[in-house]
Amino acid sequence: MRQKFATPHRGTSTPANLPVFYVVSVDSFCGNDPQPNSSMNCELYSNLEQANASARQCALFGSKKRNFIPSPDQIANGEASTTKTGSDSGNHWFDRDCEITSTETSFDDDGCLQFTAVFKGDRQLGWKQRRVVSYVQKMHLSDTAKPITDIIAANRSRYMPSSMPPVHPKRKVSPLDLSSLPQNPQKRIREDFSRSPHPERHVFCPVKQEDTPQPQAHPGATANESASVSSQQINGHTSCPVSSTVSSVSLLPAADFNLPALPSNPDTKQDVTSQSSDRCMQVQKAENPELQVEKNYDSLKGCFVDSFNTLVGRIEAQRRSLAVKESRLLEAEKAFEGRRKELEGQIVEWKGKYEGLVRILQGALPV
Repeated sequence: MRQKFATPHRGTSTPANLPVFYVVSVDSFCGNDPQPNSSMNCELYSNLEQANASARQCALFGSKKRNFIPSPDQIANGEASTTKTGSDSGNHWFDRDCEITSTETSFDDDGCLQFTAVFKGDRQLGWKQRRVVSYVQKMHLSDTAKPITDIIAANRSRYMPSSMPPVHPKRKVSPLDLSSLPQNPQKRIREDFSRSPHPERHVFCPVKQEDTPQPQAHPGATANESASVSSQQINGHTSCPVSSTVSSVSLLPAADFNLPALPSNPDTKQDVTSQSSDRCMQVQKAENPELQVEKNYDSLKGCFVDSFNTLVGRIEAQRRSLAVKESRLLEAEKAFEGRRKELEGQIVEWKGKYEGLVRILQGALPV
């Protein structure tokens, strides 16, 4: 059963300028069963002639144990056998007794081959007859049709491991892409609003980055009391954090909605701006693949240096151990040489004694 590959242009022809490759797949059937017993993609080629030749070889000389990919020796022996007999039918498996009873060849509009071989008589197959169908499919590379854009690269950490460097190291994430990403302050605002005891009495009021909650006078309070009352106490809830990329939202009671703008403090404004800048830098570091690669490179470099120093220490220790063993061997060799010379002297001495004893015996015995 031929596997189907999805195409990006359904109902229309694929652009001709896309690179082409050919997939060799094999389906194995048991007897006349319409469903394949096994189905797999075996090889990939950029040349149609090689792909068609490989499809025929996979069907004739391949085996399920090797995923229907024959070895070079099997291909050479099988091609020599089919050339000698002049037919693809017959016994071309030299390590088994199965026989190819029939073959069938067909081509599609792109010239891709579909080759069918029927086997019979092999006890190792587990059935009396097996049908192997190998076919070639023409595919187009989608690299140029679906490139990695900046907005896609911004989410690289969600579909690629951090240990692998980007394919395009010069690609950078634009600030516009970062500004479109969701931020944590919005989520905290929803949580604060959901925990409010009287949500119906609150309305949303946007707060700009330079506007920070400052003490103000509450209706009915004296001037001295208003100086010590904060905006948090007036509003009855905590103020929302301010972000540089996403506008914050604060909750104000409906009665205070038309109050005048709060006075701004230069020192507080500077602190909020610095905190927002730090937050922006953290987001850029987390989302920028280049900074992540540099961080991984530094960590890998440190691990490599530590491993290298450990190996150097081991090698030096082995060298010192070998030097000690070599000195001991030299001492043993010298001792052996002295012992050898001593034994040679004893041999000469005993040889002289033996010859003298022989002469004494010869002189004492009558002739």
